[in-house]
Amino acid sequence: MYLVHLHLRPTDDSPFSALPDRICTGLRAAARAEDGVEHVVLHGDARPYPVLGVYVVADRLEDAEANAARAWERALTAYPELGGWDMVEARTPLIASFYEEGSTRGCPAPPRSRAENGQDRFRPPELPFQPDDRQGW
Repeated sequence: MYLVHLHLRPTDDSPFSALPDRICTGLRAAARAEDGVEHVVLHGDARPYPVLGVYVVADRLEDAEANAARAWERALTAYPELGGWDMVEARTPLIASFYEEGSTRGCPAPPRSRAENGQDRFRPPELPFQPDDRQGW
């Protein structure tokens, strides 16, 4: 999974333009299954202009960036209120290059599955007591 940042700019180039309320849900709804869009988050306080963080499941970084950009183009067609915003670029934050497979720096490859990503490493394998066992509290 990749985090792709869609850097936005208002079409009138005003730093005070209001973002549409459903910018994240509009992008998510416009994405197709083959785009691999899992989640969208708005960084409205990013400077100089807002950024949409788009989490995309893809085999390659380039595919993730292209898929996020395609989903934005579809959202522009489906939701006219997004028409006041242009996408300046679609790119991953710099940390993504650290995990890119085949890196010349010998960096580790991204995890292949949820079990390999370390998210569950601090969770015990099972509860030490049953929920109705008051002695465990």
